[in-house]
Amino acid sequence: MKHYLEHYRDVTVRLWGSTAMDDFEGGSYTYKEVAMELMRMHRIFSTLNIKPGDRIAICGRKAQAR
Repeated sequence: MKHYLEHYRDVTVRLWGSTAMDDFEGGSYTYKEVAMELMRMHRIFSTLNIKPGDRIAICGRKAQAR
């Protein structure tokens, strides 16, 4: 059985230019855009010496009900 990250990688490669998700304001993100943002975050975390297993908090806006 594949690890979920292998599955995510395979889907990302196959659907690189396709829409991966939509946001509540009507925008959308392709698999490429999501992958690029994850790589950017990985570089930032590495620069800050954050390692696998470290705990971090991610804050975001709450989507308003429509």
